Amino acid sequence: MKQKYLGVSAKKIEAMKQIAQQKRRKMMKLRTENFTFLLTFVIILFAGCSGCGQKTSLQEAQPPNGEGHMHDGVLHPDHPHVNERPKIPSAPESDPFFETIEFPDPPPQKVDGHPPLSKSPSPVPDFVHNNPDHFIVNERGYFDVIYPKEKSKKLEAWRASGDTATDMSKQVEIITEGLDALPAAVVLMQYGGIHREAAKAHFEKALVENPDDFYALLYWAGLIKADNPAEAESIFRRLVEMRPDSFRALYSLGRHIVRTYSDPSEAIPYLEKAYHLAPHYAGPLLDLGIAYTKLGEFEKALKYFEACDVFTGGPSDVSAMYVSSIKKRLSLSKQGANQ
Repeated sequence: MKQKYLGVSAKKIEAMKQIAQQKRRKMMKLRTENFTFLLTFVIILFAGCSGCGQKTSLQEAQPPNGEGHMHDGVLHPDHPHVNERPKIPSAPESDPFFETIEFPDPPPQKVDGHPPLSKSPSPVPDFVHNNPDHFIVNERGYFDVIYPKEKSKKLEAWRASGDTATDMSKQVEIITEGLDALPAAVVLMQYGGIHREAAKAHFEKALVENPDDFYALLYWAGLIKADNPAEAESIFRRLVEMRPDSFRALYSLGRHIVRTYSDPSEAIPYLEKAYHLAPHYAGPLLDLGIAYTKLGEFEKALKYFEACDVFTGGPSDVSAMYVSSIKKRLSLSKQGANQ
């Protein structure tokens, strides 16, 4: 007699499982393909007011339809000559900071549309140096997670056990074995949302053990800023007080203000100081461009996006989308003035 479950044959159950697996694979592929587009969209969306829905200067500058081209399933803005060496822009009027930007000479070029890899703007944290069997620092000063051979074997055995869908806690136990709370939390963060709650628990433990740990506070603020922007901002401000010459503290606070408020004026001095601490890193210049866009200073914003593009070998999708929107806004304003 064939096995039955609620009147459904075992053969049919197996076929239903295979169909479900195929659907999951398709969904994962779709999520991967659309991640870059969604991230860009969210960044630009944050420039407006999510509370009342009132349009800001940036939202008003958005084109009514999505112009661009598709590449790998993602909508990219049109920006020609992606492999040409970018030109250094002239300084905006009455902007002494812009004149202090240390442009690379010669400016780098993109290779097959990919920007050059930049060096880390901040020093390697102590917890990385203290755990050489779990972290490795690359030639650009960024660290990657690695596992000792014994831990890798345990993870492989766990995957082979077939309990991966129901016993994720076992994976967390293996990953964090032999690690203090802070490095354990950082390693768990590499798994994204899968182990988010476990990472939060380890960060909380690290902060109980040392409430003034700079990197525990920094990572914790980064983890909660989407759900609790007010608390994250409070932590970023505390970090600036703790280390007023820290690139990570200054840039994190400036960037948070730019991405959170419709009036990001306060962020400008933080971003300018952050840039001077790491003049090879273009991140603060991009956020200054976004800040001036939200302030309605479109001509100045264009200069900062162009400056950022010099460091990255040409327009990024984010800067190109802002530049395209601003130029459309300026063109419409000019047409209205001539009517």
